[in-house]
Amino acid sequence: MSSDILEVFRQFSFLSSVVAGFALTVAIELVALRRRSRIASAAIAMFLLSAVVSVAATSMFVFVMTGIIGPPGFPRPSERWLVYFVGGMGLMPVMGLVLFLAGIALVGWLRSKALGVLTTVSSVLALVLLVSILRAMTLQ
Repeated sequence: MSSDILEVFRQFSFLSSVVAGFALTVAIELVALRRRSRIASAAIAMFLLSAVVSVAATSMFVFVMTGIIGPPGFPRPSERWLVYFVGGMGLMPVMGLVLFLAGIALVGWLRSKALGVLTTVSSVLALVLLVSILRAMTLQ
């Protein structure tokens, strides 16, 4: 199996685990604020969904890496299966990041209108940059 594929899996699992940790931390902090507004509830939901999706993605990528580098005689996934896996489930880390950005966009609105606009614009710009990079990578 190609070491490039393993490196992609390592990076995806690392990114997902970092996002999951930050998302869970922010969600806990928002719960501790004890704000009962709809925006606070939506932000908590976004960060918790981001954490769940990211933890699931981390687990899947680690399980697949274990299968790829398993001991001799261990059943190995085919190259074709890995391509389909990365094409389908490989979007989970991206989805976790998108949910994280949505949570960031909402959190600013808890403090003030100006901060809400700033965090929303920043999150949208980050999302546009992310989509642009992903698009450029897939067009090659």
